[in-house]
Amino acid sequence: WHSAKMGLLSSAAQVETAFAASALPARAASFDVVVDATGSPTGLDLARSLCRPLGAVVLKSTCAAGADFNTAPFVVDELRVVGSRCGPFPPALELMAAGLDLTPL
Repeated sequence: WHSAKMGLLSSAAQVETAFAASALPARAASFDVVVDATGSPTGLDLARSLCRPLGAVVLKSTCAAGADFNTAPFVVDELRVVGSRCGPFPPALELMAAGLDLTPL
């Protein structure tokens, strides 16, 4: 189910997609942008490990990391952390106007 959705994103937006289970360890620190939709501290750390230095980790859900959350890897790798509840609508609307078929979603 998710593989089909990832395939839609890959072809429509012309980006490479990967699931964490198949990306680590070989693809560690190799993605410009990593989206974490788990809402868990483990998922956030996994997203961080997949993101290249100076890249961006996009949080698509709220992560209550707690007081023992280690920010050092984010600072050392100069990662940008971006929160997204609804996302930027103009690029999404442009994809839809260009003919992106959302029916399978």
